[in-house]
Amino acid sequence: MGDININIAPDGDDAFADEYLNLTAAHGLLPAFTLTTRQVSKTCIDHVIMKSCNKNTLSLILDTFTTDHSPVLVHTEYLNKFKEQKQTERAVLDYDSITKDLAASDFSSVLTSTNANLATDALINIIREVIKRNTKIKKITRKNRTIKPWVTVGALRCLRHRDKLHLKSRNDPLNMILKVSYCRYRNFCTNLLRKLKRDYERQEFDMARNNPKATWNVIKKIANLNTKSNSATDLLKIHNDPNLSVNSVNNYFVNIGKNLAKKINSPLALSTDNSSIQCCLTSNLQGNSMVLLPTDNKEIESVIMGLRNDCATGWDHISSKIIKCASYPQENRGFKATPHHYPKL
Repeated sequence: MGDININIAPDGDDAFADEYLNLTAAHGLLPAFTLTTRQVSKTCIDHVIMKSCNKNTLSLILDTFTTDHSPVLVHTEYLNKFKEQKQTERAVLDYDSITKDLAASDFSSVLTSTNANLATDALINIIREVIKRNTKIKKITRKNRTIKPWVTVGALRCLRHRDKLHLKSRNDPLNMILKVSYCRYRNFCTNLLRKLKRDYERQEFDMARNNPKATWNVIKKIANLNTKSNSATDLLKIHNDPNLSVNSVNNYFVNIGKNLAKKINSPLALSTDNSSIQCCLTSNLQGNSMVLLPTDNKEIESVIMGLRNDCATGWDHISSKIIKCASYPQENRGFKATPHHYPKL
């Protein structure tokens, strides 16, 4: 923006106006306004040239006699299209301190509560406070910030050393020793990165070995086959009326269990040759019934220890690893804890 001294008013007769506007338009730039900015000569010689994609703009020309040129105000939306910078800090949890702190915590409010919801909230609040006290925020320096998950700190050092050799080789192109050293080290770094990537992908497959869904997610990630999922609002466009769309989606999920059950062969359809098995199956069929069997500490302990460490946290944001550290009993955790400190599960 500035005083260009080329009249671009629609009724102007400046010989340079067309050439000037064509030149700016060729670079995707258009004037924000063509209003009169100099009242004496009735010309538009003060310009604000903007990108043509900036459509949400507002231009104001102030009518004042304090200056020869009218003040110009332009308002536009700023759309930040730059990618967000990678995380520069991360939370580091001291699991040993968390375990000891939980052992010394008072769970009497949980044990004495007769309301299951209040007891759950009290337990979660105690664990959250312990996690908060034993969590430190560690800044990740640019030197140790990894670009890819398989790029280790040692690989970063190799890459930086490779770049230094490349710079030295370019500054001294006649030095064959530097050139050969750079080429050999470059090949070494390339082979190292390929090996690290293969090992990382193999480890991802091993972690998802018993989970078909996670295995396919790893395959899609490696093959770069991840497609953008449709928005949930697209379900409202099934019908012209949003109420009909919501009812259709609701009917689908309400009847999905019933429809799947129809596809399963009923036990009544078994062969009549084995009448005893058929009689046993038919006698145990009870529709619309469920049972809650009693549990004990050992069963819950086995369930907790069977949790995966890489599972996503729930609404309480408490990871399965912390649940394992805080599980009862704690005899094998490296310290002694009195049993009454822990809520009975």
